[in-house]
Amino acid sequence: MSVDAYIVIAILVVALFLFITEKVSIDLTAILIAVSLMLTGVVSIPEGLSGFSNQATITILALLILSAGLEETGLLERLGFSLSKLASSSVPITLLVIMIPAAILSAFLNNTAVITIFLPIVITMANQKNISPSLLLMPLAFVSILGGMSTLIGTSTNLLVNTVARQYGTDVLTFFEFAPYGIAGVIFCIFFFAFGGYKLIPSRKRVKDYNQKFTTDTYQAEIVISNPEYINSLNLKELFKKKEIEIIKLLRKREVQNVQLHLDELEKDDRLIIKADVKALISLQEDDGLTLHTGIKEGLEKDKDSIIAETVVSPSSSLAGNLFNPASFHRKYGAYPLAIRQVSDVYFRNLGKRLFAINRINIGDSILVEAPPHFFEKPEVKHDLIQYRILQGKSKPIFKQLLAAGIILMVVLLAALNIIPIAVSALGGVVLMAFLGIFKTEKLYEKIDWRIYFLLAGIIPLGVAMQNTGLDKEMAALVISSTDGFEPFWVILAFFLTTTLVTNFISNNAAALLMAPVVLSLAGQTDIDPKALLLAVTFGASTCFVSPLGYHTLAIIYGPGKYKFSDYLRAGLPITLVIAFLFSLMLDYNYNGEAAIIRSLLAQ
Repeated sequence: MSVDAYIVIAILVVALFLFITEKVSIDLTAILIAVSLMLTGVVSIPEGLSGFSNQATITILALLILSAGLEETGLLERLGFSLSKLASSSVPITLLVIMIPAAILSAFLNNTAVITIFLPIVITMANQKNISPSLLLMPLAFVSILGGMSTLIGTSTNLLVNTVARQYGTDVLTFFEFAPYGIAGVIFCIFFFAFGGYKLIPSRKRVKDYNQKFTTDTYQAEIVISNPEYINSLNLKELFKKKEIEIIKLLRKREVQNVQLHLDELEKDDRLIIKADVKALISLQEDDGLTLHTGIKEGLEKDKDSIIAETVVSPSSSLAGNLFNPASFHRKYGAYPLAIRQVSDVYFRNLGKRLFAINRINIGDSILVEAPPHFFEKPEVKHDLIQYRILQGKSKPIFKQLLAAGIILMVVLLAALNIIPIAVSALGGVVLMAFLGIFKTEKLYEKIDWRIYFLLAGIIPLGVAMQNTGLDKEMAALVISSTDGFEPFWVILAFFLTTTLVTNFISNNAAALLMAPVVLSLAGQTDIDPKALLLAVTFGASTCFVSPLGYHTLAIIYGPGKYKFSDYLRAGLPITLVIAFLFSLMLDYNYNGEAAIIRSLLAQ
C-alpha cells in the first residue's frame, strides 16, 4: 500500500475512536476528517470540500426543509390526533394504529420528525388505554426506520450510498428499487410486534394517576376564588359535579382545608386544586367568580385574539426534568400556563404548596396554555413544545396543510417517474413552499438540523480518499480472499451484518460510507452483482436495532420509554437477524438469479 493509504487508515482509526467515544460531536468529527485529508494532501481542496455541494447532501438538506415545512403546518399533529381516537386497550390493535401510518410517512419524510410528532401522541394513547408506553414506542421507532428503507428519499443513507455508486460509475439505484425490501421489512415488523413480539419488551411502568382514578383526558389546574359572594350563591358542588370536575384540595392562606366543611363558605383568594377536562376548564375561564391561576403575580391579561392550546413537551425540550416555574415559562414563551397533565405519577409532596410549584416536567407532559395567536411560530416554542391541538382561537389553516402535502407529493412523483432528478425536484419544492408562505424564509435556518449536513459533508471526502489511494481495492481484495468458495448469499449476509455491527458504534451514514467503496471495488472481481452488495451495506447501516446508539430515533425513545440497553437487545436482536437473513435472500434472488442458498438447502 502507498503512504497515502496508511495516512487514510490512521485518520480512519482516529475518526472511529471519536465516533465511538463521542469525545467530540459526530458532525465535528466528520469535519475533522475532511480537514485532515486536505492537510495531508490525500485529497485536493476541491475534493475535500466536495461534500458541501454533493448532490446527496443538497438533496437531504432540501428534504429536511420540506419535512419541517409540513411539520410547520400542523398536518402531522392533526393526523396524530385523529389516530389517537382509534386507539384501543388492546396492545396489538393500538400497535397497528400507530405503526402503519408511521411506516408510510417515514418512507417520504424524515423519520426523526415523524417520531418527534408521534412520541407525545403515543404516550397519550398509552395513558388513555392503560398501556405501558414502552410496549408502543420501540415498535414505532423500529417500523419508522424500516419504512425509511422503502424509497430513495426515505433515509439519508440511501441517498448517500447512491451518490457513492455514481462516483464509481455503477448504475445508480432508482427511486423505488428499495421498496420490495423496505415493504417486506415493515410487514414483518408489524406482524412480529402485533402478534406477540411486543411481549419481549418489558412493561416498564404503567402510567398511573393520582389515586388511580383520573384519566389523561383531564388536567391538573388551580382556580382562585375572585368573587366569593357570587360563588357562594351558587351550588358549587353541584356545578362541579355536572362539569365532572373533581376537587383535590382546598388551600386557604397556604393551609389545606377540609373541602366538605368549607366548600359552601369560600373566601376571597381561596384556591381549589382540581382535576377537569379541557372543556370544563375553558368554561371556568368564562365564570366571573373564578379565575384560573397561572402562578404569575401580574395575573392573566386577556387578549381577544389569544388562543387556548394543548402543548406537549418535546424530546429535546429544556423543560424536561425541571420543576415547572410559571413565571419563567411566561418570560421565555410569552404564554400563560393554565393547567398541566402529566404522563408520570402525580405526587403532592408538600400539601401546603401550590400546584405549579410541585410538578417536575417530563417528556410527553401536556401544558394547557393561553397564548398570542403566533405563539407556535416562536423558535423557542418550536424547540421545546409540540402543538397538539388548538381549542380556542385560530388554528393553522387546512389549505396550507393540504398545500404542503401536495408539494411533497409532487416532489416524490417527479423523482419517482424520472422526470427530473430528486435534487432538483426537492429544491423546487423548497422554493415553492417558501413562495407560498408555508414557512417564513427568515426562519428557515432555525428549522434545520445542520449537524446532519456537516456530518455528510465531512465524511464524503473519506470515500474519495479511499478511491484515490486504492485502499478500497486493498480492502476488497482482503474480502475476496476471506470469502473464496462461499455462496453469494453468505457474502451478502456477511456484508449486511458487518455493516450493522459497525453502525452500532458509529453513525449509520459513516458506516455506509466506510463499507460502500469496498463493495463497489468488488465489481467485476466476483460473480455477485455489485448492486446486491451495495444494498446490503445500505440496509445493514439502517438495521441497527440492538442498541439506542445506532440510530437517532432509537435514542429519542430511550428516556420516555424508560428502556434499558438490554431491552433493545431483547427485542431488536431477533428482528435484526430475521431482516438480515430475509433481505440477503431477496438480494441474492433478485440480482443473482435463483438463490444459491435455497438450491443448496434443497439439494440436501
